[in-house]
Amino acid sequence: MNNKLRRGSEKAWRFGAAFLFTLLIWQLIGYMTATEYLQLYDQMEGKVIWEEPIQEGETFYHEYVHSVSLSPVREYYKMNAEGNMVAIESWVQSFGAGLPYERKDKLLYIDGFYVIEEERDVEELTIMPSSLFPHSFYLKEHTVDLTAYEGHKLRIRIVRQ
Repeated sequence: MNNKLRRGSEKAWRFGAAFLFTLLIWQLIGYMTATEYLQLYDQMEGKVIWEEPIQEGETFYHEYVHSVSLSPVREYYKMNAEGNMVAIESWVQSFGAGLPYERKDKLLYIDGFYVIEEERDVEELTIMPSSLFPHSFYLKEHTVDLTAYEGHKLRIRIVRQ
């Protein structure tokens, strides 16, 4: 192979390697500067109905009246360092009928609620609000009334953008 051809293929290889390296750097910068958002997604409508940036350690919860026991339920979650949703506490006033029914290691009684502390990863949470009883979602100073979405499957999830 002559020198001109060899130099041309070396230049092409170097250009390709530099291009791939630059692409990798842009991907890394995009990943490092991405922001996590807590989203309420309406599966029926196929659209996001609410979203807000969320930071590591921030907690959020949804509160509803259980359809069988007719008692309030609060389920608390947080975002961990990896940007994943983690269930941390359930506040209930009764047990069974779709509510916790086993004694856990950390069970407290606070203001008329049994507080069950148990951390577990949750990919996303699917809920189906009803207009029979109030159903609300809370993050920081934000409150979202979910009752208006009766019959809609809503997903609570953390997404990276």
